[in-house]
Amino acid sequence: MPEIFFIRKLHFIIRKCNTILLHSCIIIATGIIVSPQVSLADKNIKSQATMQEITSLMSRWQHLPEYCQVRLTEREIINQHRKLPDQFKVLRDKWLNRVGKYWAFSHHLCWGIEEFQEARLLEYHHPDRNRKLERVLSQLNFVRNAMKGRGGGYYGLWPVLLNYQYQTYLLMGQHHLAQKTLHEIQLYKKSPKK
Repeated sequence: MPEIFFIRKLHFIIRKCNTILLHSCIIIATGIIVSPQVSLADKNIKSQATMQEITSLMSRWQHLPEYCQVRLTEREIINQHRKLPDQFKVLRDKWLNRVGKYWAFSHHLCWGIEEFQEARLLEYHHPDRNRKLERVLSQLNFVRNAMKGRGGGYYGLWPVLLNYQYQTYLLMGQHHLAQKTLHEIQLYKKSPKK
C-alpha cells in the first residue's frame, strides 16, 4: 500500500515537472523569437541616435572654414600630417589654395575654432568654459608660433587666427590682450598682401 502511494506521488511530481519544464521551454522559445525583434528595435533607436549625432556634428562644422570641413572628412590622415588620398585631391587643392604652405598644422586652428564655438555656447559660470577657452588659446598660439617660425604670417590662416584670438580674449575678460590683438588686426589690414 505505501508503494502505491509513493508511485502516485512520484507520477504527480513528474507531471508537475513536465508542466514546469514545458512552460520553461515555451518561455525560452518565446524569448528566442521575441529577442531579435527587441534587439532590432534597439538597433534602430541606436542608429537614429547616431544619425542625430552625426547631423548635429556636421551642422556644427558647417560654420567652420572649408579647410576644417576637409579635416573632418579625413581626420586621421590630417592628424598624421600626411597628404589626402586621391579621392580627396580636389578638396585638398582648394584647401591648399586657402591656407598656403601652412596646411600641415592648420588642423590645430580647426581644433581651436571648434573649442571656441563650444565654449561660446556655455554659460559664463560653467566650469568647462574657461578650460575650453584656454585650450583655444593654446591651439591658436601653436599655429601662430609655427607660422612665425617659418617666416610667414600674412597667409590665409592669419586673419582667421587673429579674429578668434581677439574674440577669445573678450570672452575671457582679458581686455588688454584683446586690444593688443585688435591692433594686430588693424596692422594686418593696412599691410600689403602677398
